[in-house]
Amino acid sequence: MMKNLEGNATERESTARTQPATRSSSQPQLSRSKSVPDLRETLRGLSYEEGTARLRPRSETGPLHPPPATQADGSEKEHSGGEAAAIEPSSSALPKIPVALPTVGEFKARSALPLRRRVRVSKIDAALAACHTAGDARGQLKAVKALIDACVAYASLPKARRATEVFNLKNQAVALESELLQVVYPPAQDLARIDGLAAQSSGVLGPVLSEVASAAKQLGSGEIRAVKAMAHAARRYDDLDQMTGQDVNYIGHDPDERVRVANLVHELTHVRVQQAFGRDYVNYTNPSTSGGTLPSPQIEGGRIRNEAERQAGQRDEAAEQVLSGKLTNLSALAQKDEHLSAEQQAEVVTKLAYGTQTPYLEYDTVLNQILVWCHYWKIHANSPFRKELERVCAEAHADRQAGQRLVPAPSKTSGGDDG
Repeated sequence: MMKNLEGNATERESTARTQPATRSSSQPQLSRSKSVPDLRETLRGLSYEEGTARLRPRSETGPLHPPPATQADGSEKEHSGGEAAAIEPSSSALPKIPVALPTVGEFKARSALPLRRRVRVSKIDAALAACHTAGDARGQLKAVKALIDACVAYASLPKARRATEVFNLKNQAVALESELLQVVYPPAQDLARIDGLAAQSSGVLGPVLSEVASAAKQLGSGEIRAVKAMAHAARRYDDLDQMTGQDVNYIGHDPDERVRVANLVHELTHVRVQQAFGRDYVNYTNPSTSGGTLPSPQIEGGRIRNEAERQAGQRDEAAEQVLSGKLTNLSALAQKDEHLSAEQQAEVVTKLAYGTQTPYLEYDTVLNQILVWCHYWKIHANSPFRKELERVCAEAHADRQAGQRLVPAPSKTSGGDDG
């Protein structure tokens, strides 16, 4: 279920491990350590600085869109060569970053108990040792994940007498894991993939990807980070309460490129909606029917803290009924479309249901995310679901480009879906 976390346009994604209760999306994300070795050689040829998503200034010529790349039977051709093929994740060794964790000896000293052996924390000791001996960032990330798992497992034991020391170690490991994710799964790589796909894709996918790629270049003081959970977009403010940019956290640790790229497109669509409509991430421009006075923004710690209240003051239930109807219609098409497997149908239906919960925030985002899925799944061009999805995505793209979306009143005969 979608919730706004202290003023962030947020998407929750399922993950293998639950985040610590002490962390939230409102806390500032750790900046990349300055001691991390230069990654420009690893990411040679990309237009993004080092291993982050901060972009070098460059002339905006816009990607070219070739004729539809389809087979005679309507299915998409496999892409070969070109930019997309040049940025496959490398299996070569990555730089090793400093391990901001205690040594095994230091941890043993801190967690020592009189007359007690270390049987129940032996796995933690071993995992911590592996963190210090791992050969590169990829090995470090694997070791740190094992350390976090060992800490969580110990905390679940009855009478865990070393709980405080283990809890502190786990928090240190989580912070290190965040740094390692930026090295092993650099956002610049996924941004470059979006650029490559935008230039190679036919139909509405090309313009949509070009649009979000452009949005990524207009983040101001904001940045893009790969995270395990709590994907979101949030505005950043300075000490004078002036907006200076937008930050994006996306599910960037997943080995499946489809998951990473589609989630990044989802979050950049939030950014694009705010750029286009300027209504606290609300994705239409209909006048509010709430009847109240829009509260002034409350800025604290560089974030807007009353974003949910401001969103509520700009909503139009009739417009949302129409947007929800479009998503519901797509869900019905997906469930009976033989071009989608049962697993694909389930994933699409779940994501569309997520969008219907808060259509004023997630309408555009889930459409673009599923559009990317269809590309990776190579859904046939004759798929009724894909045809309707592309039509609705093109309509939404045109609205954002125009900077206005006045949703018409719901049709009495369509139950809210006007098309």
